[in-house]
Amino acid sequence: LLYSDAVLSLEHGFVLRSEALPADVLAASGMLADDTGIASDHFPVVCDLMSDSVASIDSDGDGLSDSEEATLGTDPNTADTDGDGLTDGLEATTGTTDPLLFDSNSNGCGDGAEALGVCGACVGDLNGDNAVTVADVLLLLGNFGASCP
Repeated sequence: LLYSDAVLSLEHGFVLRSEALPADVLAASGMLADDTGIASDHFPVVCDLMSDSVASIDSDGDGLSDSEEATLGTDPNTADTDGDGLTDGLEATTGTTDPLLFDSNSNGCGDGAEALGVCGACVGDLNGDNAVTVADVLLLLGNFGASCP
C-alpha cells in the first residue's frame, strides 16, 4: 500500500492473517481460518486513511476540527455544544471544563457564568486556580467575539 502523507494520513491499519486468529474471533467475524489464503496469494492490508483537508475543517469555528469534535462527541455545527457560554474549543483546550457538560463541577453554576465570575467565589478566576492572573485574561480573550445564541 503506497500513499502520499502530503494529503492523507493513516489513522489505523493492519495486515489480515485469518489463519493466525483465534477461533472465537473468526466466529464472531464470520470468517474461516483459510479465508486470507484462499482470497489471494498476498495478505490483505486493511487501513483507514484520512484526507488532511477533511481533518482540518472546522464547520462551527470553535477552534476544533470536525474530526476532533467527532472524537470528543461534541457537535461540529454548534460552537458551544453544552450551551454554557464557553466554546467547545476553549473547554477542550483548557482542560478545566467539559464541553459536553453545562456545569462541569456540578456546583449548580454553569461553566460560562462561573468563568465570568458571576457565581463563583473568586470573581474573574476563569481557570479555577483560585487566583486572578494573566492566564484568566488569556482565557477570556480566547473566547472574545464568539457568537451567542
